Amino acid sequence: IAVIQGHLYAANLMLALKVPEADNELKTTEHWAKKSRHKFVKEWAAEREKPKALERDTKELLRLLDASDTTPERLKVFLLKSKCLDIDVWKECGYGSFDEKGPLGQSFADVLRKCSSRRASDPDF
Repeated sequence: IAVIQGHLYAANLMLALKVPEADNELKTTEHWAKKSRHKFVKEWAAEREKPKALERDTKELLRLLDASDTTPERLKVFLLKSKCLDIDVWKECGYGSFDEKGPLGQSFADVLRKCSSRRASDPDF
């Protein structure tokens, strides 16, 4: 209710106090914020979504790197679509240096290292 009505101070306070981010129907705060009539609430939701998207994309990248059946072309398409190796995306999510731990406890450098190790073990990569 706080989010959709534009009470972001209250919403941020509740989130800081670890109030569940999803309601009984599993709709998140971002879902309700996107339905708000207030532009600033929609912008708030978009900013909150960026780190979650980076985490989701990083998790998928690591899964693809670990899967033996991932083709170089599939990986290339994913990397271009997700932008999870774009340093500006990491900076927008609040990670100021290449070695600062981010999604899933991985830093930008850690993710690059895993990509490089895959390349070393797979000449087609």
